Amino acid sequence: LYPHMSVEQNIGFGLENLGWSKGRRDARVADMLRLVHMEAFAGRKPQQLSGGQRQRVALARALAPEPEVLLLDEPLSALDLKLRQAMRDELRILQRKTGITFVFVTHDQEEALDMSDRICVLGDGEIQQLGTPAAIYEEPSNRFVADFIGETNFLDADVIAVDGEQATVKTQLGMTLTASHKKAVAGQKAFISIRPEKISLPAQDNPIAVDGTIMSTNYLGGYTYYLIEAGGTKLRISKRNSVSRGQMFEIGQSVKVGFAAESVRILGA
Repeated sequence: LYPHMSVEQNIGFGLENLGWSKGRRDARVADMLRLVHMEAFAGRKPQQLSGGQRQRVALARALAPEPEVLLLDEPLSALDLKLRQAMRDELRILQRKTGITFVFVTHDQEEALDMSDRICVLGDGEIQQLGTPAAIYEEPSNRFVADFIGETNFLDADVIAVDGEQATVKTQLGMTLTASHKKAVAGQKAFISIRPEKISLPAQDNPIAVDGTIMSTNYLGGYTYYLIEAGGTKLRISKRNSVSRGQMFEIGQSVKVGFAAESVRILGA
């Protein structure tokens, strides 16, 4: 934002350069102020605003000329966590109200899932996968996507057989399982990917279970993350704290963890 201009002058600056008449320009600035809930701050300078308010003014200025597409290059990266979360909500609401296509660039994977209707994952200068947030997260096309979007556990595996969309592998945990795959080839190496929240602790009625030992714990309020050694490998598990002072596990405690084959994705090496 231009520090010597007021909020309304900043929003109207581009419109003036585009040759809009004063009446049309003033009406559009008023609309933008209402859209971002900044009517009461129209006469203030940027240095008199909070970080979140300045972001809203910058967004209003970008939206004012009625673009068909708006590129947002990491617009929330400089904000603190709570303000970033609040601005995510505002951006979603603004996009729905205006109907403008937002191209939102971010290195924050959670932000990408939260903000998007469709995600394009870029790696090594190529499109690795394009799809909905759910498809990207639940059905990654390769190891890069599975690793980049969200957290996951990778286990080495040997592909025994491939039958259409299903593959059977033997994992480094010593178990054999059949699950959905991407680019697995019989007789070759592969990885299995399983998200931390897909693993039950303790094991419920899961068809696949393994004994392990708690190596570390990390309490984050809504969730507790556990690092478990099982079968010579380490598994990261997230357990929702759905009950106050619910069951907690201690470092060194022996446990049994489990998961369903439907939660596993086999990815070609």
